[in-house]
Amino acid sequence: MSRFILIAAAAVLLVVASARAIQFANAAVFTVADADINDDRTVNSGDRALVALGKPIADVNHDGLVNSGDMLIVMTFYGMKVGAVTATSTATPTNTATRTPMPVSSPTSVGAVGRDKFKQPFASTSPWNMPIGSEAQYTPANLGTPSGFFFEDECLYLDPSAPIRTLTGNGHAWPATCVGGPGSLQVRIRDGATIPGGGGSYQPNNTGAAILANNTDVVQEFLASCRSNGTGTAYAGWFLCQQSLSGAGIGPYCAHGGSGLSAVGGSLRSWESAVGTQIKHALKLTMPVSTLNNDADSAECNDGYRWPAITADTGWNQPGGVSEYSGSVKPLCMGSLLALSPQTNCETLVPGELSRRICAALRDYGAYVVDVHPNAPSWRPFTINGESGADAGISGSEIVKLFANLQVLTNNHASSVGGGGTPRAPLAPPIGN
Repeated sequence: MSRFILIAAAAVLLVVASARAIQFANAAVFTVADADINDDRTVNSGDRALVALGKPIADVNHDGLVNSGDMLIVMTFYGMKVGAVTATSTATPTNTATRTPMPVSSPTSVGAVGRDKFKQPFASTSPWNMPIGSEAQYTPANLGTPSGFFFEDECLYLDPSAPIRTLTGNGHAWPATCVGGPGSLQVRIRDGATIPGGGGSYQPNNTGAAILANNTDVVQEFLASCRSNGTGTAYAGWFLCQQSLSGAGIGPYCAHGGSGLSAVGGSLRSWESAVGTQIKHALKLTMPVSTLNNDADSAECNDGYRWPAITADTGWNQPGGVSEYSGSVKPLCMGSLLALSPQTNCETLVPGELSRRICAALRDYGAYVVDVHPNAPSWRPFTINGESGADAGISGSEIVKLFANLQVLTNNHASSVGGGGTPRAPLAPPIGN
């Protein structure tokens, strides 16, 4: 997400409210299906977060704003499941815009031996793990010249033996602060791990995920986090999705605010820094807003994003705003899969050992755009997101050279992950733990 959050509020006139439907003064009737913004079949904290963060997808009442009216609809149906209630009126909303439901995948079967989900999570067919296929179609990304390279740390705690600690809300503080607020969970976070808060010059997303104390498969993702005491409480501005490490890796609104995508999926892990270790999954990128397409009518990037992203940044199409997308490559938007050409020779393109392995991952699996850097002409870096410490040995100049050669996969969809056809690499083995 852009490092700034804008939340609007407005008065709303409610005429009729019930557990079945709510009707507004303009005769529009809204049901539980409208309140299920992220299409996970339940109205929950993910939908509430989308409204609180001012995401365009959260304009439930279609008045052109994301405000208290949308929150009212979400909270009216909070906790309800889609299909459990039906509307009593035949009236319809004044705006008939629809959202594309997100695909739901079954968890990978667990065998006696196999892949370690704590090192490489999610199903073999997850977009994070699927190789690019032989039918992939490419177009140049034309990313331009950056101000440099930047590695953005993510706070991943995926050790099921780590001690149980408290994760407390900080009242939606932005930038993140180590101050208590409403809500808390028991999660497993290793001792010694600290998370710096934000400041006036830089406001990091501080996305994170920690395994829940009572479940060694489910992780809680969170945003705008802080931890000053390496054995104490961690704080988070927003508790976002919970998801299985054996599942699809996409779904309800997760910790990358610009896209709703996962803090876990696509991360360059610290163990992958070891010499000779193959990176067998897609990576993820944070890009300058100037590189993403701002055409609201683009077939590839409707409303500023494409699958597997579930939203775009607040203000992505507001001229002159800090989050305005201003690129001209139509298929390049939030959620796009970028990759190097299949003909890329990584041994000759970059000299560094780690750079060559990142090059191979970008060629064979690609990388998803999950967030943006705000509109700042003097600061427009190219960024890889990964686990804290995974950047040891990375050469920024070599990574910038890789970015300069990236292309956009124009036919990456839920029905043809990686473009379809014969995968460039073997599928990840089934999860074994």
